[in-house]
Amino acid sequence: MGLLNWLRTCCKKEKIVTTPELDERLKKMLTRIEVVEAWRESDACKTLTKIKVFELSLSVFHRNYGEWERYIEELRPKDHKEVLYRMQTSQWVEEYLVEITRLMHNVTAGAMTLVDTTRVFYNEMYKESGAIDKYQEEINKRFSTDPLARFVIGLRQFCQHVRLPLVFVGLGLEFGTRGITWSIPISKAEVDKFSGWPSDAKKFIANAGNNIDLVDVFAQYKQKIEDFYGWFKAEQDKVHAEAITTRDAFTARMKELAEATGPEKLETDTPSEE
Repeated sequence: MGLLNWLRTCCKKEKIVTTPELDERLKKMLTRIEVVEAWRESDACKTLTKIKVFELSLSVFHRNYGEWERYIEELRPKDHKEVLYRMQTSQWVEEYLVEITRLMHNVTAGAMTLVDTTRVFYNEMYKESGAIDKYQEEINKRFSTDPLARFVIGLRQFCQHVRLPLVFVGLGLEFGTRGITWSIPISKAEVDKFSGWPSDAKKFIANAGNNIDLVDVFAQYKQKIEDFYGWFKAEQDKVHAEAITTRDAFTARMKELAEATGPEKLETDTPSEE
């Protein structure tokens, strides 16, 4: 009860009237501290914290992709008049392409980070026990041999080991449908300047034509990420069901204690100013 006595001393020093009710509240506050400490020392907390740290890589990827998507949509021409204006002036193009290149770099960097951190996390948490036994099968099917996914990783290697590849703006009007074309292509000629493409990425490039629209490529890759990590999260929840139950019990207990201590103000023996 040493901490309780210390709290009583603090109350006295701050001229807070100590009453049986206050004493009871202090005891409940100590109980909350003990519950928190017990949770922090538990295996459930340590396991779920590791998962939370791993999920930072997924959050970074999604934020990088979100910035890419928002910037493209913000500058997307709203009507035919704006398209014609953009086609008549080039003042906006350079800054736009610089920013697009930066965002392209970030999306591919986030993708590569996610590949590496997922592999390390899986090896540390599940590989030896075989708890998620279909992990490698899913990775191979969704990413390791997928031409589009391998192209994204190859693009990251292009950015990191050679230079930032040049992209351009695809802007125009479809007079038949009165639609607006708006894309961020990278040309086949630019792609061919990198010799380190993975073999499956070469298949994607061979079937892509003269230009590869990165807006479409990144959107498809993001969907692959969402599908896989949705599956992975569901598998993790099965493996760590007991830890999740322990966490939920801790959360419920903390809510119960918070309601018990209450938010009431403490009475002091210092006269209030009126």
